Amino acid sequence: MDITRLICRVQLALAVLTLGTFSDTSCPCNDAATRSALWALYTATEGPSQWTSRWDQSLPVCQWSGISCSNTTFQLSISLGANNLGGTLPDDLSLLPNVSTVNITSNRIGGPLPASLSLWGNGIDQFLAASNNFNGELPSAYDKWTSIRVFDVSNNSLAGSIPLTYSAWTAVQVFSVTMNQLTGTLPLELLNWTSLLTFDVSANSLSGTLLQGPSTNGELFWPRLTIFSAGNNFFRGTIPDAYANWSSLHQFSVPMNGLTGTIPQRFHQWALLQTFNVQSNALSGFLPSAFGQWSLLVHFAAGNNSLTGAIPGDWSQWTSLQVFGVGVNGLTGGLPLAFEQWTQLQIFDAGDNQLTGSIPPSYNKWLKLESFNVSFNALSGTLSPLLSSFGAMSTSGLVMFAVTSNQLSGPIPSTFARWTHLMYFMAGNNSLSGTLPHEFSAWVSVRSFRVSQNILQGALPATYETFTSLFSFQAGNNRITGSLPPEYGTGWTSINNCHLYSNSLSGTIPSSWGNMSTLDTLFLYANNLSGTLPPTFATLPRLSYISIAGNVHLGGTLPAEWGTRTLPFLMLWFQNTSLSGAIPLSWGSSMLIPFTSTLTLCGTRLCGPAPTTFVNAFPFGAVCLPDFLLHVEATPSNVLRYQSLVNPQPVNTVLLQTCPTTFTLAPPNNASSSTAAPVLPYHNRTSPAPVPQARLTTIVAGPLGGAVAAGVGVAASALGIYRSGGLSRVVRCGATSGNIT
Repeated sequence: MDITRLICRVQLALAVLTLGTFSDTSCPCNDAATRSALWALYTATEGPSQWTSRWDQSLPVCQWSGISCSNTTFQLSISLGANNLGGTLPDDLSLLPNVSTVNITSNRIGGPLPASLSLWGNGIDQFLAASNNFNGELPSAYDKWTSIRVFDVSNNSLAGSIPLTYSAWTAVQVFSVTMNQLTGTLPLELLNWTSLLTFDVSANSLSGTLLQGPSTNGELFWPRLTIFSAGNNFFRGTIPDAYANWSSLHQFSVPMNGLTGTIPQRFHQWALLQTFNVQSNALSGFLPSAFGQWSLLVHFAAGNNSLTGAIPGDWSQWTSLQVFGVGVNGLTGGLPLAFEQWTQLQIFDAGDNQLTGSIPPSYNKWLKLESFNVSFNALSGTLSPLLSSFGAMSTSGLVMFAVTSNQLSGPIPSTFARWTHLMYFMAGNNSLSGTLPHEFSAWVSVRSFRVSQNILQGALPATYETFTSLFSFQAGNNRITGSLPPEYGTGWTSINNCHLYSNSLSGTIPSSWGNMSTLDTLFLYANNLSGTLPPTFATLPRLSYISIAGNVHLGGTLPAEWGTRTLPFLMLWFQNTSLSGAIPLSWGSSMLIPFTSTLTLCGTRLCGPAPTTFVNAFPFGAVCLPDFLLHVEATPSNVLRYQSLVNPQPVNTVLLQTCPTTFTLAPPNNASSSTAAPVLPYHNRTSPAPVPQARLTTIVAGPLGGAVAAGVGVAASALGIYRSGGLSRVVRCGATSGNIT
């Protein structure tokens, strides 16, 4: 026994002598032994300094917060949940006589569960210790708690397996060990818990198969079960058909395992079922239409499996349904019209399937809808203005509308502006036409607005400056015209990525966009922009990916101010522009990251040699992209498709010629200029022999794939694109004439 524990024992002994004089007939549990054990709990769990409601040693036990005692049975109840208990549970707690209930939920208590608490024997009825910091294993000695009805140690850091000895808990009704680190298999002996109502072992690392009976005495196991939750483990095998006999079941939840086989059709017998969750497994087969008998169902989740066939129209009888998820499967057919009866629906997810047909306008009855996702299907037709009633009676309103990658056509209804709580609008990769409705400025909470790869036209509404919470704006590969609204520079204070590539945008890049302090990615390539690069971008601390390639009228020099940035660029695509002059001396080793950043300089009027520090920090050189690659989205799939067409060249080889001592800039190309030489796009021909330079670097593998991968969130090693020399035409920088050779 260490000195600290010895001192504690002495203090407790003195406390017993002091407290033993109390005698209170109204508090039969105020004996010295009880007071001593409780005071040990108080001191060991930081009571004097940390508890929210503290104890007064001069008062009887029954006046201590959270302590109650029966005048007839003398049973003691401890209810100290959410009282900021810390420290550990002392062994002296096991000396409490007649303890029936212990509730220490939602505190900070750590250490192991003391095995000595087994001394409570058959008196303990409820042990609630969820949401603490307990570690170690579940004590097998707790098998002596033969009268335990409720055992909840969820949300801790307990490890090891579930003890076989717990089969002695023949009276247990609630067993919850969710959100721990338990391993091993489920003991078959647990099938003898004939009084069980709730079994929750979810969010652990359990393995093996799901328990299946009958129990060892030959009877139906767990005949009174209402909740079965075993999700987020490593269970394998099939879902036992015998579970259909759980006639009182309210909740069945086994998501995020490795379960295979089909969903047993006999489960339609669960007449009281409210929640069914089998998502993220490896289940196959059809969705049983007989499940339409679940008239009380509220939550259905079967997404991320390998289910096939149609979504049964008979499920329209689920008139209490709030959540429906079947995304990421192989489902076919259409969206059943009868689902308009789901008037309580809040979440609808059928994305990433093979669904056809249209989105029924009659779904406008879903007035409580908060999230709608049918992306990555083959849905056609138009977006009905009637759908603007989505979420009209929801307290939070519609938050997400996702129809990406379908075959939808027609305009985007301006009536969708009624979704004033919308945060995510995803409609890219369709055939939507018309203009971007200026009424959408009412979406003041929108965080992601994505309409890339459609045939939208017209101008970017300046009124979208109201998108002050915007994180992502993607409208690339459309037919959008007009200029870049300067208002976005002051309104989009949270913007992270802006994709406006491959449109017909004209005018200059607003200097006010230098106020987008959170901007990380700016794709403006393949437009008709003119003017110069804003020096104000030097003040954007997070800007890492910028491409203005393919804007042949955009000229001027590279801003020296950009070289003063603290963080390096991961992508600088200047190809096929009218940029001219030398690379600024301020563009040193901190501008780019070797073997990670990507630089394109081909098809410009930039001349060399580049600053030595810049070249030395970028040994693999620059790359030249095929012209058609400048008109598609920089996704991993597109990059991988063309990786063999690109390889690097030393920076000074691409620049070709030494800048003259006296250099006169040619005017930027624009539609009205007849003197500026055009910048020709790259095409399939052999590059001219490079002019020898004083300083050249060794050609090594260029990480174009790495830079693009970093921009779209994939591993750099998965990409790695290079340039073929036959796809480039190198532009020389002339002394004053600007001629192209």
